[in-house]
Amino acid sequence: MKIAVLLLLGLAMLSSTVLGVGTKLVFQYPGYIVLGIGSVLSLFAWRKRSKFLPGYFCLLTTLLFVAYIVMRGIFSPVDYFAREDIMLVLACLCVYMLTAVVFTHPRERMALIWCLIVVGIANAVIGLVHFGGNHEFSILPGYRRTYPAGRSGGLYNNPNHFAAYMVMITFLGVAIGSFGRGGIAKRMILFFLAGIFVLQVGLSTSRGGFLAAGAGAVILFLLFLFLARKLYREHFLKIVFVGGGVVLLAVIMFGVVNYGLLESRLNPDRKSDWDSSRFYMWKAALHQASLNPLLGTGSRTYYYYGRTLRTEDTPWHTPDFEFVHNEYLQLLAEYGLVGVALGGLFLATHLWRGLAYLKWHLDVRFARTGRTASNQLALTVGALVALTASMVQAVVEFHLHTAALALPTAFLLGVLANPGFEGAETRVPELAWTKPAARIATIAAGSLFLVVGVRYSLADFCVERTIFLGDEDLGIKKMYYFNKAKKWDPKNPFTHRLQAQAWLAMIREGMPPSLVTSFVEKARENLTEAHRLFPDDSETMVIMGNCLDLLGKTDEAEQWFLMALEKAPLLFMTRLSYAIHLHRVGRFEEARAAYGQARLGYSHAAGSDLEQSRLYLSELVKMLDEEMENQ
Repeated sequence: MKIAVLLLLGLAMLSSTVLGVGTKLVFQYPGYIVLGIGSVLSLFAWRKRSKFLPGYFCLLTTLLFVAYIVMRGIFSPVDYFAREDIMLVLACLCVYMLTAVVFTHPRERMALIWCLIVVGIANAVIGLVHFGGNHEFSILPGYRRTYPAGRSGGLYNNPNHFAAYMVMITFLGVAIGSFGRGGIAKRMILFFLAGIFVLQVGLSTSRGGFLAAGAGAVILFLLFLFLARKLYREHFLKIVFVGGGVVLLAVIMFGVVNYGLLESRLNPDRKSDWDSSRFYMWKAALHQASLNPLLGTGSRTYYYYGRTLRTEDTPWHTPDFEFVHNEYLQLLAEYGLVGVALGGLFLATHLWRGLAYLKWHLDVRFARTGRTASNQLALTVGALVALTASMVQAVVEFHLHTAALALPTAFLLGVLANPGFEGAETRVPELAWTKPAARIATIAAGSLFLVVGVRYSLADFCVERTIFLGDEDLGIKKMYYFNKAKKWDPKNPFTHRLQAQAWLAMIREGMPPSLVTSFVEKARENLTEAHRLFPDDSETMVIMGNCLDLLGKTDEAEQWFLMALEKAPLLFMTRLSYAIHLHRVGRFEEARAAYGQARLGYSHAAGSDLEQSRLYLSELVKMLDEEMENQ
């Protein structure tokens, strides 16, 4: 049974790192469901006694942190958003507990590492496809990568997340090649792959990735010196010079190979590339944190607080904020000081446990066996370095909100929770209830994935299916899938909003007024439910205002547009929508001022996100000018 659970865990990791590369739950559910099966079956794989015992304080801080995230999510304002965090943190809990308590032998963990390396190879191949010019390529049929050309993304849409994965797998490969067991052929293969992976970080041109790679390289070199001083005492100075030379050579090669790409991203004279909207995101997050400093505003609430709290100095062309691009500030804003304290304690106990193992390995195990190569040592070093690099990148990214990076991170934390202490002298005080609690939590989380994960995955699949229906299928087929989705998951506000938009898209010129009214009323019903489920969604408010304009209820529509402006006062599309409304109702002077604001924002805009509004805006402004001239 233990082998079956290991295979399921490996399959879940593969599925999540290949499909769960974004924040859409529909692509994360397959991995969650497989992980759920493995977690439930682990009931028969847990042992009462194990050669390697986990750090019980690590398990305790993990259970406390996860319990708080889940409870805060349950009491968060929007159920659908809370679900995203709850499902992700419970999946991480399953991976973590299986690694820390069930799969404690280095051979089992190495099998999972090789799964991650295989995904790294796939990432590298697709990264080269993007670099070769086909930047829209995606392995998912019918989908295309939407990130602009010039930055490789591998399996990911976001090149910053691609860089985060490649940095993590690079340091794991280097650590295993340096300290792990195996022949020269295995080590050379690992070093070669690590070189390929780190060059892919350059192709991503991710500044966060560069920062993480640099921080990881420094930590790895320091740990290498710390270990080499004991393991290779006679050759220590040679190792220092050779190791330093290798690091310097790697930096030079990285810079030479990626010079053009690096110059385009790091040149401060190229203002459009250098300017970052992250500072404005962080300011909004700090404001959000002040609303409820102790407990935060709730799971994924930055989705809409990022709009409402956008500051006046934010450039109009700054895209819609969905994540803070700083994991620590997002934790503070959404989970408060309690979340930050529990998260900090959780991280500290694991890093301390890993460092304690390195000292024990040198003082006890090496003195006892005299063996310099150890997979347990390699895994611990790799986990420490990869985790540190990820923590550094978390200052400027939100990569841990994706299953593709969160689950491997949970695996690394599980390694640090149980790095391989053995012997009576290493026994730590056991908290009698901690291990049973961990077992119950893992099986309960797995059961949850099987009970609700399947249902929610079917609902999200139905919604996703509507994307691939052409204009000829706008009627019966789309409504069939939307109704199925609402049956499986009635609490998803986006299903209702998308169905409303589908009703409005069915309206054609020349339709009988009664049929148009019928479609608009059906859309209005959907929007009413979407607003009930997600009261702060400015997009729903704008669409509702458009519906009411079509029904001739302009005064009521005005209230919805003003509500949208209250929730997203500085968002380009909200301003544009209100200007269109003013134009429709003949308030031309006010419309002219509103259009002026929208045009001011658009004149600085770039990227495909505003392309759909360009022609519409220019035509409306042209109509406005003509009408004003005729008056």
